[in-house]
Amino acid sequence: MTKNYLDVVVLYSIKKLEGERSPSAVFHLLRGKKSSQTIQDRQLFHLSHLFSIFPKLSREEMNNCINRLEQKNLIEKVNENCSELTETGHSFLTAALITHPIPIHLNGQLYGDLGRVFWGRFSILTQVLSHLLSNNKNYIPITRDEQLLAWVKVYLKTQKKMKITELANGIYSELSAALDQLSNIECQVFVWHISSNDRVGFTFDQIAERIGKDIVYTQLLFWNVIHFLLKKTIGSKKPIFLSLLPEIKRQNRLTFSTEETRRLLKEGYSIKDAAVLRKLKESTIEDHIVEIALYDDKFSLQGYLTESEIDEIVQRAKELNTFQLKRLRDSLDNKFSYFQIRLAIAKAWR
Repeated sequence: MTKNYLDVVVLYSIKKLEGERSPSAVFHLLRGKKSSQTIQDRQLFHLSHLFSIFPKLSREEMNNCINRLEQKNLIEKVNENCSELTETGHSFLTAALITHPIPIHLNGQLYGDLGRVFWGRFSILTQVLSHLLSNNKNYIPITRDEQLLAWVKVYLKTQKKMKITELANGIYSELSAALDQLSNIECQVFVWHISSNDRVGFTFDQIAERIGKDIVYTQLLFWNVIHFLLKKTIGSKKPIFLSLLPEIKRQNRLTFSTEETRRLLKEGYSIKDAAVLRKLKESTIEDHIVEIALYDDKFSLQGYLTESEIDEIVQRAKELNTFQLKRLRDSLDNKFSYFQIRLAIAKAWR
């Protein structure tokens, strides 16, 4: 395996983008940028599972990765902005994914932010419970996050009807049932990262060394477990794990800003009026409309495109086998704006 599994993830993403997006698009996708373009890209190119999987990825790290891939002749530029895999790159990626496939339960789109909140709460709660069961009140919390520390205090007070031992046993039971369905290495990575009365959880560097894997791959194995736990929790209504989830609109995938735009559109405001009222650019309002079209089946494109115009754009995209906006616009004799093309694609490839 490559010494840096980030190379594999970026190669995989570039391959999925089919030479139609720049490395910056991959960067924004992996960090989880909540722009309509990134949101649309993750849908169109089937990369939702990797969305926001590396929220702290720096531009320097990304640039270094791209430079490595170019120097190893694994990718090449299609034009000034876009890149695609070379034959060597395709061979390298195929071999890498055979031995170390991208974990199958990752779903950054659904569980990225939620998973990070869940882990923060789970990790501090298990540490506190472990020390309470051992009658040890002299310990250093694994986090300095005041919100998390305040949350665990409130949470334990709300669980007064349940004894500490019952709560701990319930967590153990729910966790064991889920981990039994995963591989040994995934279970090891997850359990070793947990802090208890006996020890502080190992860092990803320490875990990676123990299992003989790259640190990035180790992190993906860990988040794969978290996303699997969330899938099982939300699906089967596990009572304790479900109580660790934040009280948010879990099914609403629109950003707050886009929700505000949708409200104005429902009230009959035009793009121009909505932009003035919200003190935003018209192009930003258009981005919001594309995002709404991606997720709202009942959202009507009337006023932006007719059904025949949507069909025309979609048919041309299929004929050319491309989502490149400029190429589509040129092939359609500039009859449509970029906004209209993005809207038609969002509607058709929802």
